[in-house]
Amino acid sequence: MKPKFPVLSISILLGIILLSFLGPLFYHVSPFELDKEVILDPPNLQHLLGTDRLGRDLLARIIQGGQVSLIIGVGSAVIASLIGLLFGVSAGYFKGLFDKSFVMIVDLFLTFPTFFLLLALVSYVSASTLILIIVIS
Repeated sequence: MKPKFPVLSISILLGIILLSFLGPLFYHVSPFELDKEVILDPPNLQHLLGTDRLGRDLLARIIQGGQVSLIIGVGSAVIASLIGLLFGVSAGYFKGLFDKSFVMIVDLFLTFPTFFLLLALVSYVSASTLILIIVIS
């Protein structure tokens, strides 16, 4: 049986990526602008998905949030992969004591819920996109 190519899944993923990064070129509404005249407005021609309780445009906020989420996710994955590659190649090349000590350090990190510890660290440091990418990776 020949496996099916996941056309629908890839199309949805590409659509989300394109909407997140090309959306601001076509949809010029600010995701941060507060407008007390249109609080909780239903979808209309000015606000395609309506507005929230502060009068902010929902579609603009979804587009901007998608951008930030994709940048943080891809950036964290790339940095974590590069760090893992560097340490893995080093441990494989040097072997012996370096390899054993590296395995013990990795085991030590695996015993702690590091993600929650790092999120606590972010609460003490000013949260920015770059800091979140570094902490998550």
